[in-house]
Amino acid sequence: MIDKSVALEQIKVWLDLKVVSPEELRELGQGGIAAATATAAKFEGVPSSDFISHKLGISEVLYAVGGLLVVMGVGVLVWQHWNEFSTLTRILITLGSAIAAYIVGLVMQFDKKLSKVGQAFFMISALVFPLGLAVTLDALSFDWSSYASQSLVSGVLLAVFAISYVFFRYDIFTLFSIIYGSWFYFSFTSYLAGSNPSFDLVKFYEYRILLLGLAFLSLGYFFASRERPALSSRLYGLGTLLFLGGAFALGGWKPSAVDSILWEIVFSGLALGIIFLSVITKSSSFLTLGVLFLMAYIVKITAEYFYESLGWELSLILSGLLLIFIGYSAVRVKKKFIA
Repeated sequence: MIDKSVALEQIKVWLDLKVVSPEELRELGQGGIAAATATAAKFEGVPSSDFISHKLGISEVLYAVGGLLVVMGVGVLVWQHWNEFSTLTRILITLGSAIAAYIVGLVMQFDKKLSKVGQAFFMISALVFPLGLAVTLDALSFDWSSYASQSLVSGVLLAVFAISYVFFRYDIFTLFSIIYGSWFYFSFTSYLAGSNPSFDLVKFYEYRILLLGLAFLSLGYFFASRERPALSSRLYGLGTLLFLGGAFALGGWKPSAVDSILWEIVFSGLALGIIFLSVITKSSSFLTLGVLFLMAYIVKITAEYFYESLGWELSLILSGLLLIFIGYSAVRVKKKFIA
């Protein structure tokens, strides 16, 4: 069965591309809308505005696999003949290939039948660009593995694909904007921290993961308000995983530091809050991950504080009963408020 939101999104694309007109839709009436919905998955040659939101067909899978093979080929070519190539040749093969693939992808968007092939060239461009920029920095005698160089590379890529999304609204640009934005976030904050001995690097990563999760949740809310339910659902899921995962890690095992004790205390409230958000947003991602993390928290607390007093057997029984109760409650919540 085709999801209604996907079908409506496809109809919007057809309207934007003037494949159909509002007058034609009005003439078709409700029956015509249903027919358009039924043929949405079969329509060839019209680019989807939601690359991430729909199930991939065999042609799209082949485009993606072909694109990955091209990227691997470029990488192997440069690696095997690195010493044989001149500096200019290295840059042309890597950075030049990325720019050329991007231009080819743009040109293909003018032909509806080639638009999906163009998405594959955008993917090739996005994956080869980092290699091309790294080779260019190496040619300029920069240490491309340093946090400063990584911040520069990821910042440039973030700007390129974010601007591309603003102009063209393809979800392939959204995907790589998120990827390169996350890379820039980690590399730039690591560059700012440097080798400061006052930083606990493990906790520094845990806090950054938690904040990145909050950023993804905010992006999910943004796309939900723009009627992009499938994309927002994926961002909700990834954001919840990072946010609760970071908070769970910050609690530590039998914490002694004040901040770790605080995180262990508040974590159950955070997990329950995520479960409550599932009711408000009708998102199963919030419910599933919130329940899983709450279960993990219960097992952790039981093993930490009740193992010695209750014994291993009673601790397992207590944990099992609590997990059964949480699982039953989750099913009831999903049936009543989400499904």
